[in-house]
Amino acid sequence: MSSIFGGFPAHPISSITVQPDKFSKLTTITHKLIAQGYHTSFYFGGQLIYGNIRGFILHNGFERITELENFGNDVKKGKLGVHDEFLLARQLNDLNKEKEPFFSALFTLSSHSPYDQPMEEVLHWGQNEKQYINSAYYTDHSLGEYFRNTRKQPWFKNTLFILVADHSHNSYRNWPFTTPMYHKIPLLFLGDVIKDEFKGTTISKLANQPDIASTLLHQLNIGAEEFHWSRNLFNPYSPEFAYFSFEEGVGWIRPAGHFVYDARVKHFNELSLPDASKDSIIREGKSYLQAVFEEYMSY
Repeated sequence: MSSIFGGFPAHPISSITVQPDKFSKLTTITHKLIAQGYHTSFYFGGQLIYGNIRGFILHNGFERITELENFGNDVKKGKLGVHDEFLLARQLNDLNKEKEPFFSALFTLSSHSPYDQPMEEVLHWGQNEKQYINSAYYTDHSLGEYFRNTRKQPWFKNTLFILVADHSHNSYRNWPFTTPMYHKIPLLFLGDVIKDEFKGTTISKLANQPDIASTLLHQLNIGAEEFHWSRNLFNPYSPEFAYFSFEEGVGWIRPAGHFVYDARVKHFNELSLPDASKDSIIREGKSYLQAVFEEYMSY
């Protein structure tokens, strides 16, 4: 969430979202949009005390926050909270009464263990990840119904929808945890506000969650100077790379190749780089993580 809302990269060892003295130093997308007169809301079917999400969301300035305790007993719940179809329906209902312009965020939970979504098993393959794959099918099905209904609303034609995963997950392909493919997640921009010539376009450029902030704000002609870790993905001159972290390790991906380094054992779990640029790309990736962590420590 610090990456998506604050444009600040996630890093090993700790998380800035659980430290109010540090995350209070971050400017967020929400702050910028509130200054432009946007009304804000945040939805989650579980309990926002988890991972101190509530504290970070309050810092973001969201005016209206809806979580598990705000749903009555007539809504079907699972072990983690309200299932996605009911959460999405609640947001849709509330947005029909919201003043425009608005910025609303929703965090799904049904595609998370223990996978007790209210739908019969549809996909009978996937081996060790069959439960997860069916939960993703359920969330996708719920989103399909959500978009069928939002298309009927008067505010749909003015709204940009952004879908992104909060993190990766093992799949039936069972990529090793250290591989770039394991960490690959989707980012979708949808809506009638997108010009016709760009609808259906696939952009294969390497990017990260922090890049959402600068990309979105530039499209709205809002300054994004505070988001110095964030790239505007529609700027053809933006450098192309992707980064991920784990425990005490870093993954760095360039068009030429990638490496994954685990500092605990001083070992490259993955190293696929051309000899001519290997040393410079390794130095580049390690420097990026060092700079992120030094800024985190300075807050």
